[in-house]
Amino acid sequence: MKILHKEQKEKIYKNILTINDKELLNDLQYIILENISKNKKEEIEEPKTFEEWNKQFIDNLDLDTFIPEYGTTLREFRRGIYDAEMSDDSEMSFDEFKESIKSW
Repeated sequence: MKILHKEQKEKIYKNILTINDKELLNDLQYIILENISKNKKEEIEEPKTFEEWNKQFIDNLDLDTFIPEYGTTLREFRRGIYDAEMSDDSEMSFDEFKESIKSW
């Protein structure tokens, strides 16, 4: 995605304001919204590997470290979160979430 400078944004805005054709403005709006929607969809649908996803954590901890509080390794713990984020399942209800916490 291209990042526009303030001057570029102002120029585009001023040019859009000069358009007096309502149909053309509606078409322009449609094109912009369609493009935004397409970009968001591509961002959301872009699958990441676990390794790529895990890079967001800058703690440099050993993934094979056992976490007594959770009864699992850091890798297994994070993998569970990763799998949940990447799954197509519908969202968990609050009651389901409270029940799942009990098993932690």
